[in-house]
Amino acid sequence: MNKLTFLAGYIHKISEDIITGGKADGKGTEEIAAEKGEDPKDMKQQELKGTAVEMEHTNNPEIAGEVADDHLDEIPDYYDRLGDMEEEAKMEKEKDLGDPSPEDRKMILQFIMTQPDLDDETLHALYTSLGVDPHEGEEIVYSAMQSSLQGQQVTPDTPIQEKEVEMDEEEE
Repeated sequence: MNKLTFLAGYIHKISEDIITGGKADGKGTEEIAAEKGEDPKDMKQQELKGTAVEMEHTNNPEIAGEVADDHLDEIPDYYDRLGDMEEEAKMEKEKDLGDPSPEDRKMILQFIMTQPDLDDETLHALYTSLGVDPHEGEEIVYSAMQSSLQGQQVTPDTPIQEKEVEMDEEEE
């Protein structure tokens, strides 16, 4: 038995009666799977995803597991659907992002110059928090890096000459 299967079983076992009145009261994941005609292994995976998601609302894994089971009793692939919906919403939000203002450029440069370690996820979060299209934000960062590599001093107030990167037809 792997750790995830053990954890799901443990959470279900100790969470059955913490919250009364839920749709899945008294049911285990296997019973829910049988009622819905679902593969028990798939349902366990959904329960694990669900428990992780519901931990956003509580620090009690038993409660999170029970809430997850309640959702799964209604919609067996609830957490896959939730993930798809969140991804779609994120993509819609990114469509609404625009070109960076001079102040956005300055903030991006200040940020990258003060960070000892950067990753794409952190930078992407910065761009979206500013309302800047991530591709436009990357252009600022890449242009600043190019200037720095060419021996030019880069400060937050340095005007950055953005260089449009041309992509091969295969990359587009």
